[in-house]
Amino acid sequence: MHVTFATDNAYAPLTAVAMYSVCDVVPEVNVTVLADDLDDTARANLARTLENHPGARLDIVDVSELLAPLELLPVEGRFRAFPRSIWATLFLGSTLPGGLRRTLYLDSDTIVRRDPSELWHLDLDGNVIAAVPSRGGTGDPIGSPNGISYHQELGLSPELRPFNSGVFLADLDAWRRDDITQQCLEVLRKFHHCVISWDQEVLNAVLAGRWLPLSTVWNSTDYWRPVEECQPPYADDLRHAVIRHFAGYKPWHEDRPVPHREEFFRLACRTGTTDGRSWTR
Repeated sequence: MHVTFATDNAYAPLTAVAMYSVCDVVPEVNVTVLADDLDDTARANLARTLENHPGARLDIVDVSELLAPLELLPVEGRFRAFPRSIWATLFLGSTLPGGLRRTLYLDSDTIVRRDPSELWHLDLDGNVIAAVPSRGGTGDPIGSPNGISYHQELGLSPELRPFNSGVFLADLDAWRRDDITQQCLEVLRKFHHCVISWDQEVLNAVLAGRWLPLSTVWNSTDYWRPVEECQPPYADDLRHAVIRHFAGYKPWHEDRPVPHREEFFRLACRTGTTDGRSWTR
């Protein structure tokens, strides 16, 4: 199995927790971290995270030179400013080894709770990626005010539903064949002033109609749920989540119940790099 993360110095402690969680449930795994100018301390901490996992191999690829030009393309950004490392996913085809045929991409604010081999071996049926629909399938279509404002210019139906890009399985052969990276960069250059959902929006603009919907257990989020649903007993997709994605509300946010909070903290303490609570960005 091959898993990819993207990170920088600020997010590296979270990445360590996510990496540890993967290696805890997958005996043999290759991990690539697309790094935006990671310092020596962050690199050492990531490597130390895997010391007790002999079946794990770590490769850190610096992508800072690829990301630097994107700073010249300011985006509207609906939420707080994100680090430029979020754009690293656009470069999967060119930054990962040419012989690698697929990868499981995970955001740094995820934990893998059980072996995801079923997802890893999934037939993508000709699609470029497999992903979970936004907001557990309740997300607004791309033609909504919170969608892709330039969908008409791209010839996309306003009724198409978006995916959450925090977790996805990518067919790298198809990614390279269709030159997804170049398509993403073209969208970003042309419409950067309209983009409100960062890399997720650009990926949805390019991959519309070319992604396979997954069950929410593969990217279980809670930011869109009412508070009462974030307390036990959880909905089935939260209770049986294979990959838990702390999008929006993080485990250290104490003003709201966060499912699997303590599970995250247990993993965080075991990495030896952070207790999770010190990461507040």
